[in-house]
Amino acid sequence: MVKKSHIAILALSVILLITFALNTVGIFTPSWVVSNQLINGNSKTFGLVPYRSDISVKDPPVHEIKTSIPWFGVSCVLMYLTFALFIIMIALFGLISFVTIKEGLSPKLRILIDPFSACSLIVFLFTLFSILQISTNLTAIENNLKLVNDNLKGLKLDLGYSAYLSLSSSILLFITVTAFHCASYKVTLWS
Repeated sequence: MVKKSHIAILALSVILLITFALNTVGIFTPSWVVSNQLINGNSKTFGLVPYRSDISVKDPPVHEIKTSIPWFGVSCVLMYLTFALFIIMIALFGLISFVTIKEGLSPKLRILIDPFSACSLIVFLFTLFSILQISTNLTAIENNLKLVNDNLKGLKLDLGYSAYLSLSSSILLFITVTAFHCASYKVTLWS
């Protein structure tokens, strides 16, 4: 006989795997910042991997303009931490699944669900902060590069698909885990 708690665990496991995949692809793909001109010598995009705290833009003849962006380094570290938190969440979810299948939704399960929910909140906040930090500072980088070289007057930097994958992953994870947390609290409170 299939219990409702087993169905909830199965649904949450599917969503956890989907959000983990989206976040991983978002972090490790090279499209966090998209440009209409070559960046770092050979591409119009760059991502969080490898870790960087500077950007270089090729001016068409041969000049390379390099500028420091320490806030991008901070965003890289925060997104790496979200990946590590996902690994912790998967381990916690394994324990939650084991206890739920063995004993059902019991009050002692709250010991595992609370840190699981806290990790979800931290992933959401770190992702949101990273994306806001990058998007609000892109205009400043554009302006600095345009002041240095007249050939970069048309430079336009914008967020790429990698940032949106990570953001959608963290929103879906946060909403799902919050609903699971509230539902499990209601069930364990009355059992």
